[in-house]
Amino acid sequence: MCRPASITKSTRSARDFNPKTLITSEATAWKRDRSFKWNDDLFWGLYNNWYGTFKYGGTAALQWNLVLDHNYGPTPRKDSQAYGIVTVNTDTYQESKMEREFYGMGHISKAIGGGGNLIESILHEGGKPSAQLRTLAFKRTDGSLGLFVINKSPKSNAKLTIEYRNLTFDVIIPKYSLATYEWSELK
Repeated sequence: MCRPASITKSTRSARDFNPKTLITSEATAWKRDRSFKWNDDLFWGLYNNWYGTFKYGGTAALQWNLVLDHNYGPTPRKDSQAYGIVTVNTDTYQESKMEREFYGMGHISKAIGGGGNLIESILHEGGKPSAQLRTLAFKRTDGSLGLFVINKSPKSNAKLTIEYRNLTFDVIIPKYSLATYEWSELK
């Protein structure tokens, strides 16, 4: 499926066409896009590929350009300026750089674990949906749970109370950040 710029427009099809499998893909950032702030581009990737895919019923989110060299390749395109999730300096092979998409993909992958299924996570502030936080919760094949949290506010930290059965704990999610929590199923 080739999706338009808005994830919510394309992901309605996941609900409309179940039990079909919806898999999204996205290329990594381009050099000319470096005018965005680091977190802005990271959050764009999260909302439009990884977070958005699972939130709206998709089963997998793929990322192109896992590892590229410092010359934006290898690629058959002569005009490529794509960054990899990891960029390797192939002049010396002595340095590599984890790009912004690496961190987003790492957090959400950790929350999903191997073969995790999306479960409901309810997020509210004083009885209203949270404007600042976004969450995805997963139950993994081994019975453990993963919770992925985005604080989209560039200005303020957010307090989050996580409740699951007999478990309750409070955490502070720093402004404009990601967090992943894991715990075993309670007996």
